[in-house]
Amino acid sequence: MVDTSKISNEVLTAYLDGELGKVESSKLAKLIELDPPLRRRLEQLKFDNAVLVQAFDGLKVPDLDSVLTPGRNPVPANSAPQVSTRPPPAMVSGERKASPRQDNAPGWSKARMSLAAGFLLAVFSAGYFVNEFVLPLRNLPLIADNKPVKQGWRQSVAVYVSLFTTETLNRSATAASMVQQELATLSRDIGLPLPPNAIQVDGLAYKRGELLSLDNQPLVQLAYLYEGKTPVAFCIIRSSKGKKAMEFEQRNGLEVAYWRSDNFSFMVLGDLPKEALAEIAKGFSISF
Repeated sequence: MVDTSKISNEVLTAYLDGELGKVESSKLAKLIELDPPLRRRLEQLKFDNAVLVQAFDGLKVPDLDSVLTPGRNPVPANSAPQVSTRPPPAMVSGERKASPRQDNAPGWSKARMSLAAGFLLAVFSAGYFVNEFVLPLRNLPLIADNKPVKQGWRQSVAVYVSLFTTETLNRSATAASMVQQELATLSRDIGLPLPPNAIQVDGLAYKRGELLSLDNQPLVQLAYLYEGKTPVAFCIIRSSKGKKAMEFEQRNGLEVAYWRSDNFSFMVLGDLPKEALAEIAKGFSISF
């Protein structure tokens, strides 16, 4: 009997990401089916930030771009709405003045007080959501058994890209005159040629490229807008796992296409119909 408690979270994450070999994946699938504790651990790893966002969909959340963009101040953990300490008009002169109230004057009725309380609760809830769930995403990971969990490069990137907006990319777009230089620098960083003609695909407008790091490995991300409004990312990381044909999945509400060459893993993701994303991914795969 296999002691499934010795199966690491890294192995389970690799299983979720489709990074295990066919034989290993098949064996693990059988163990998961037969072992409830192992199955619960796997479910715990299937953390999806999109579910949290939907739970707070109606709330006004602080600007996530300011939270996650390097160099900008994050939302303080103890942030709260500012409440004015100025006395009401009837007390400005320093003495309490009687303010005659007509029967039909609005005043602070129970209904209005309830609405105000609801608004304050929404604001505090939004701040709690950012501090408890969004900020931790900057430092990776999922937590299982009180241990940091390595969540795989596709999930890490999907969490990050799911926060992009049209404004995010328009505000930080690379000047056209600097694109070639930017690509040359990223080519050296990742060890793979990135000629301008190879990173252009119909329907996409190039906005910026950036060098990220995951598990001390360089990760290049090229960001685009599809039809001028929908963020799409093309990502590259080194890999020694060998070639793999293109496959598709969904992560954090985004369509994802991924494949491997001999020395690199590639991924294209965005909030697009699967057919549209597949065409974009095929365009990139011609050169990569």
